[in-house]
Amino acid sequence: MYLDGRDRYRERKYVMAIILLMSTSTSAETSLEHDQCRPKGCRTLTYIYQLPPPCSNWNATSPRAFSEAFGPRDSREASHWRHTGNRALSALWHFRVQHSSCRTLCAHAADLFFVPALTLGGLRLGGLREIKRSCGDCSAEELERHLIHLDESTAAKHVLICPIEHFALAPCIGWWSHPRGLFSRMMRLSFSAVAPASMASHLEYMVDKQSAADLMDIKAFPNLYSLPQPSNVHWGQDPPFNVSRKRPRLMSFVGSITHGDVEVRRRIAQQCVALRSLCTWINIGFGGLTKSLNLVAKVKLDTIFCLEPAGDTPYRRSIADSVAVGCIPVYFNNVTDLTGGLLWGPWHNDSRVLLSRDAFLAGRIHIKELTEISPATVAKMQNLLWSHAARAFQISDWDDPKDSVGLMLEMLATRVRVATQLP
Repeated sequence: MYLDGRDRYRERKYVMAIILLMSTSTSAETSLEHDQCRPKGCRTLTYIYQLPPPCSNWNATSPRAFSEAFGPRDSREASHWRHTGNRALSALWHFRVQHSSCRTLCAHAADLFFVPALTLGGLRLGGLREIKRSCGDCSAEELERHLIHLDESTAAKHVLICPIEHFALAPCIGWWSHPRGLFSRMMRLSFSAVAPASMASHLEYMVDKQSAADLMDIKAFPNLYSLPQPSNVHWGQDPPFNVSRKRPRLMSFVGSITHGDVEVRRRIAQQCVALRSLCTWINIGFGGLTKSLNLVAKVKLDTIFCLEPAGDTPYRRSIADSVAVGCIPVYFNNVTDLTGGLLWGPWHNDSRVLLSRDAFLAGRIHIKELTEISPATVAKMQNLLWSHAARAFQISDWDDPKDSVGLMLEMLATRVRVATQLP
């Protein structure tokens, strides 16, 4: 029987509570060591700190936690789609690690230490003032007080996370940005990567020039790894599509032309409308015509190539939605191509299309050129998405070892093992 995600996590919560009670007795020590120090079937064990306020601003064990992290379903027709907030990345990770079957209660057994500091990123109310206040309350000194297992031998195993682009927590100086001491050795996760200086021209369209500069500041944000933005798609134990699915649309563009890389977006919309038999444009959000996830789900599931121009930053949630349902993403910005980093793996270049922004705007490239990609190449790309990327670009609503959370934890632990020359 397939259980709703909330039922599975509620069951896990009860089991953990019972084990914690058992662990207080001497007779349960052996059981605790085998069952909760080193759970069976887990290659990577993660310890999660239970931080108090002010560094903790969200409760991953509350009855509302699942719905707050994943969001409500859109409809029965789009059963794998939820209205997941675009700032929900930290909450999704916090929830999944908290309730993971590969979570260890024993620091000595941990491969990684997850630090859920400011899960909401100071963004519950939004705005820089709220972020600065939260970072001021949760200073490096305050946070370090609660990291009781942090030392020279474990620092590189600690994992921090930001709910949106990494520059959002720039005011958290000392532990997130411009880290000092052992914080400088911790790994950082956000849905943006540090862009190399060679890509500066690809950020010139951004209205917020300080944010553009922060996107390239590698010294301020060391050991940063890019995740996909939190997708609205959440795989259950039954996937939302299969590789043999027939896709009647060649191209689609789901997005607005009033924000982000407006010049590119408007040109895409114009070309898409002109190629009506080949391309569908759904004007969504920011003054668009619809916010129906049911419609978006149907369009993306029926499309071969999903056109993904840059947003307010080059990182775009729609990419994760597209990949998670097997639609081949088409990028128009080299920085966008950094999305997902480690999760893409060696098949990255063969499972997406990257078009030159400059050539596209100059008229030297047209989206109709996607028709020239052979059916054999399309099939290869779709098979790669199905085999590697689709499941990895979303966060499942169950304890999935092969989704974005499970795979990324494994990859981070592997990097630690290689760096320390451990087997």
